[in-house]
Amino acid sequence: MLMKSLVATLAYQNDDLLIKFREFYSFSDEDLEFIFTELKTWLWIKALQAHKKIASPEDESLYFHFHVLPSLRVIDELWHVFILFTAEYRAFCQEYFGVYVDHTPSLPHRKLSDPEYRTDLEKEFYFIYQHLGPATLELWMHDLGERFPESLINSKYIYRGFAAGGSPVTLENRP
Repeated sequence: MLMKSLVATLAYQNDDLLIKFREFYSFSDEDLEFIFTELKTWLWIKALQAHKKIASPEDESLYFHFHVLPSLRVIDELWHVFILFTAEYRAFCQEYFGVYVDHTPSLPHRKLSDPEYRTDLEKEFYFIYQHLGPATLELWMHDLGERFPESLINSKYIYRGFAAGGSPVTLENRP
């Protein structure tokens, strides 16, 4: 059960995924590539944690959940679309990680005032910092949310239906 490097993982391409994502969101090509790169990095770090838990099951620092915080919403949206390509997603995980990377939704009732949740976040942040560095941690926990705020993501969302004449139905132009 070998895992490929982050560099190898980032080389993976899936044009169909990006075309499908564009049905829901009207991001530029540059933004789509950026978001896809961050998703692949997110999946890689989750797989790395799984491998480390197998190798060192006694290491308590490895037992935490990855949380899709509001700043990561755009990555999560692309992940949802990737999962719809079930066979491709499964094959990607197997080829690049040797394990299937599960998606677990965030639980809105968890608060920073909860010591268990706070400890979980601290472990997660340290793991990201340790393996991807402070720039990625800052990007994911802050900068990404500023570049792609939830309000922008919500306003760019295109409903799966179409208006008369085949036009995409957005929040702005729905009947």
